[in-house]
Amino acid sequence: DERSPHVHILLTPIVRHMDGLSLGINAVKDSLAAPPVGLQKLKGKHRDSMSRMQDAYYEQVGQRFGLERGEKGSQKSHEAVDVVKAAQLRADDMQAKSKAVAKQIEEEAQAAAKTLMAEVESNRRAHDLQMKQLDARQAAFADWLSEVSRLVGKSLASYGITMPP
Repeated sequence: DERSPHVHILLTPIVRHMDGLSLGINAVKDSLAAPPVGLQKLKGKHRDSMSRMQDAYYEQVGQRFGLERGEKGSQKSHEAVDVVKAAQLRADDMQAKSKAVAKQIEEEAQAAAKTLMAEVESNRRAHDLQMKQLDARQAAFADWLSEVSRLVGKSLASYGITMPP
């Protein structure tokens, strides 16, 4: 787990005999020289003591710095470097593709917004022109109505009828 803070510690216990096995420098030499079965035997015998050592390290150091203790008894193993690098390359490629898609979407959105703004401006101009035409028609109608009122008023006056103002 390369994303979690962790520590690698090389420890050589200075103990001569424990459970019938030679420990310390001799145990390390023996485990390196012996076939893998010997190393597995060493790991199996001392798994509990290593877990206790990790508990103690966590209690004395890790807690002070807000670190978490690793999962006890975990069978997890580290990924091979080539696997991690391949995954990182895939992630980088996906991120680059995502950025390209986001850029394309942004450009399309900007183009659509520009088109809409041009359409809104065109509609505003057409509306302004229609309002001017309507104002002109209203003025012409008001003039016509005034003229009709004047003529009707003259006509009524000839009969002795006056129109209120």
